[in-house]
Amino acid sequence: GMVILFVLLCTGVIKLPQIEALADWLLSVMPIFFIVPTIGIMDSYLLIKNELLQIVILSVVSTVVVMVVTGWVSQLIMKYDAKEKEGRES
Repeated sequence: GMVILFVLLCTGVIKLPQIEALADWLLSVMPIFFIVPTIGIMDSYLLIKNELLQIVILSVVSTVVVMVVTGWVSQLIMKYDAKEKEGRES
């Protein structure tokens, strides 16, 4: 969904003002989305305490991988978009 939104924003199909209010609202309620998983982790602490370090390492590594891949894909899309605009201008 985020890739589709990104592409629509880059192509101008959707303008930033059209989604800005909703995006601000989602950012304001985002902490609510983390309360339930946090409580679940606290409830399951005795079950996962022996693997906690592995879980933290896996979470950090997967977060870094997602960030790198997202940045890479964004750069590819921006390069493609720049080449396409350049082709239209000539």
